[in-house]
Amino acid sequence: MSKLSHWRKLLLSVILWPIAISTQAAQEPVDQSVYRVRRSEPLNPENLTKDYLQAKNLFNNVTLRLKQSQDRWRDAPLGRAEIDQVIAQLALINTEFLLNRQDLEAASKDLDLALTRLRNAQLSLTLSRPVEMRGMFLDAGSLPKSQEGISQLLDQLQDTGFNTLYPEVFRRGYAIYPNSRFTDQDPELKNLGFDPLWELIRESQKRNLRVIPWVWTFRVRSPGFGNPILNRVPALASMPADMEDTKSVPRFLSAAAPESREYVFNLFQEMLDRYPVQGILLDYIRYDEAIPEDAISATRFRQEYFKKHGEFPPLKIAKGTPLFQEWQLWREEQVNATVRKLKQNLRGYRKERVLLGGSVFRSESYSRLTKMQNWRHWADNNWIDFASSMFYTPDKKDLNLWLDWETNGGKRQDMLYPVLGAHRFESPEDIFGQIGVLQDLNTGGLSIFALAHFKKESLPDLKQGPFRKPALVPHEDLLLDLRTLLTDMGQWLYRVSEDPQAPAPEALNSFRSQLLSLKTTYDKIPGKSYSALQLQTPLDELLQELEKKPLPALFKQEIKDRLSYLEKLIAIKARQEISAKGYTPSTLPSVVVIPATRQIPSAKVPWTPAPPIIDGHLDAGEWQDATEIKIKYWYNGYSENGINTSVFLSYDRDNLYLAFDNEEPNLDRVSAEANSADDKRIFSADDAVEIMLAPNQQKQKYFHFALNSKNTRYDARVGDSSWNGSWKSAVAPHGEGWQVEMAIPLRELGINPQKGIELAGNFFRNRFQEVTPFAAWSVPFENYHTPARFGRLFLD
Repeated sequence: MSKLSHWRKLLLSVILWPIAISTQAAQEPVDQSVYRVRRSEPLNPENLTKDYLQAKNLFNNVTLRLKQSQDRWRDAPLGRAEIDQVIAQLALINTEFLLNRQDLEAASKDLDLALTRLRNAQLSLTLSRPVEMRGMFLDAGSLPKSQEGISQLLDQLQDTGFNTLYPEVFRRGYAIYPNSRFTDQDPELKNLGFDPLWELIRESQKRNLRVIPWVWTFRVRSPGFGNPILNRVPALASMPADMEDTKSVPRFLSAAAPESREYVFNLFQEMLDRYPVQGILLDYIRYDEAIPEDAISATRFRQEYFKKHGEFPPLKIAKGTPLFQEWQLWREEQVNATVRKLKQNLRGYRKERVLLGGSVFRSESYSRLTKMQNWRHWADNNWIDFASSMFYTPDKKDLNLWLDWETNGGKRQDMLYPVLGAHRFESPEDIFGQIGVLQDLNTGGLSIFALAHFKKESLPDLKQGPFRKPALVPHEDLLLDLRTLLTDMGQWLYRVSEDPQAPAPEALNSFRSQLLSLKTTYDKIPGKSYSALQLQTPLDELLQELEKKPLPALFKQEIKDRLSYLEKLIAIKARQEISAKGYTPSTLPSVVVIPATRQIPSAKVPWTPAPPIIDGHLDAGEWQDATEIKIKYWYNGYSENGINTSVFLSYDRDNLYLAFDNEEPNLDRVSAEANSADDKRIFSADDAVEIMLAPNQQKQKYFHFALNSKNTRYDARVGDSSWNGSWKSAVAPHGEGWQVEMAIPLRELGINPQKGIELAGNFFRNRFQEVTPFAAWSVPFENYHTPARFGRLFLD
C-alpha cells in the first residue's frame, strides 16, 4: 500500500519518457482489463520498434491504473504490482538501449520480460471478492472420458477458484447418465464403464464444488444427431401451425402441450432422485424461434379463445393488434407454467433447498417477445432463484449496456449471474475486463460458457487475478455472505491502517471498529428468520458514520463501493420478500400499435431567404422560421421512444436544409464505428440519423442519406451505394446531445424546388444503446425502406 518510495522517485527522474498523470484521470474508475502486446514476426528492427512503442503505451496505461488504485487504497496486491511495474520499466529502458545498438536478440528478451511483468502487474490490480458466483459450463462433449481425467479437471477448476459447475446433463434429447427410463444415454458417453454424472458429483463433493445440472428443457433434437425423445412421443413435437413449412425439422417439444411439461418433469425428477445435485439450470426454456406459432399452441389457443368469446380467432393473427397481445401472453403463460410447476415440485423436495435458475436471452424485446421467455415475471414470483443472461461478446462495453437492460436501468433487484461467452472472446484476456465490469456494477457473479471454448492457459491468470480469494456463492446464505464481506473489509482496512502513510489513521481505525460492530450485529441475528430491513437499517447507520469521517474522497468512495455490494444483496432479499407475499401479475407486452402511428404524417417546408451555415451548430437565427417535426415513435409503432429528437426543415432555390437536434442522456454510450464513406456499420452499430427522400410520384426511386455522430456519411439511390451526391453535412456536440446540419441539392434528386411541390420522405434516428434502437417520424412498422409509409412534405 505504500506510496512511491525515494528510490522509485529517483528512477522516475532518469526515465527517458516521463509519464504525466492528470488529476482527472486519477479520479476515473479503475479499468480492470488485462491488455497485451502481441509480438510481431519476424524479428527485425521495424517489428521490434513497433512492439516496443506499444509496450511503452501499455506501461503508461498500467502506471495510470496503479496510481488510481493507490489513491483509492484498493484491496489488491498493489505492492506486487508496483514491483512488476518497476522491473518492466527497467526492462523497457534496456530494450531501447539495445535497440539503438541493433542487438535485436537481447532487446527482444528484455521486451518479453517487460511484457510479462506488465501482465503480472495488471492481474495484481484486479479486485477479488469473497462472495461471488464463479461457474463453469461443462459441455458434455468436453467432459473427460476417464475418472482420472474428471478428477484432474476438477482439481484445476477448484485450484483456480471456481465454486460451481454446470454439467450439461441433458442435451439434444440425450442424458449423460445411463439407464434413463425416458431417454437414451448420450452416445459420446455411453461406453465409458462408469457413470460420468455420478463421478463428477462425487469428486465435486470432495472439493466443495456445487453441481447444478445444465439441462435443455424443450429443445430435444439437433440436426445430425439422433432423436430419442421425439421418437418416443412424436405427437408432442413443435410443428408449424399451417403445415406448409415442410422444411422445418422439429427440434422442440411444444411448450403448449401439458404432456410435454410432464415429460420434462419426469426427466428432471429421475435425475434428482438419483443424484444429490444443488439445483437445475434451465436452458431452452422457451419457444422455438423458428416455429413460434406451432400447431399445438395454435389449436389450444383457438379452443380456449372459443370458450371465452364464443367464436374462433382468425387463422392469421395480425401483429400490432390487441388480439396479438392476447396470443403473446397466452404463449408466455405456457412457458411460465412450466417454470412455476417445476418450482412447486422442488419446494420441500429435499431437506436442502434445490435451486432453480434460468439461462435466458438478454433484453426483454428479444427474450420475451421473440421466445416467450419472460424471466422477469418468474423472478417477480420467486419461481427462479437466479437468472443467467447470456452476455456473449468480446467487448466489455457491451456489458454496461446489457446490464442496464436487464436491470431496467438499475431499478430491478434480481440475483443475476451473467454467462460470459468464451466462444466470442477475441483473446483470452477479454474475460478480465468483463469480470471487472460485473464487479463494478455489483452483479452477483458470473459463469463461463463453456469448457470447450475456454482457454485453459487462462486458469493461472484467473487465480492470480480476480479469483485470488476463495468465494462463497451469494444465493446460499445471505447472513454468511454479509459477515464474510465485512470480515474481508475489516482485514483490508487493517492493512491500510498499518501502512506508515495511512490516511487519517484515527478516523480510519474508528470506522473499522464501527464496521466490525456491524458484523457483530449480524452475528446476533437468528439465521432462520430475519428481514431485509433488519439488515439494511444498521448498514445505513454505518454509511452515515462513514460520511462524517475525514477520510480522503477517493478512499471514502472505495469504501462506499465495497459496501454497495452488501446493499445490493440485501435489496435482492427485500424484493424476494415482497414477491413472497402474493402473486405478481405479468406486465403487458409492448406489442400493440398506437393508433396515431398508423396515420401518414405531413409537414410544410418553408422557404428561407438566408440559408444556414452548415457547421453542425443550430444557431437560433438560422432555423427560427424552419418547420420542426418530431421523431417520436419506435419504428414498430408500439410506444413512444422517450428521447427528444427534433428535425428542422427549410429550402431555397438550390437545397433542402435539414437539422437534427438529438437529445442524448448517455453521451458516453454514443457509438460511431463506421469511419469511411458508405460503411454499412453505420446501420448496425452506430448512433446515426437517416433520411429517405423522393419525388412524391416516384416513391420507389428514393434517395437514402445517413450519417453518424462523427459525420461519417452514407448515401445511395434505390439501394445503390455507388451513387454519390454532392450534399453537405456537419455534426457537433451540443449540451446533452449532438446536432446535425445538412444541405441536399434537390435538383440532384429530380426535384424542382418551388412552392407547391410535394416530396415523399422519412426521418429516422438510431440509438443502439436502446433495446429497440430504431425511431421514426412516419412509423414504417417493419423496415425503414418502406416507401408506402413515407410522410408527405410540401414546399411552401
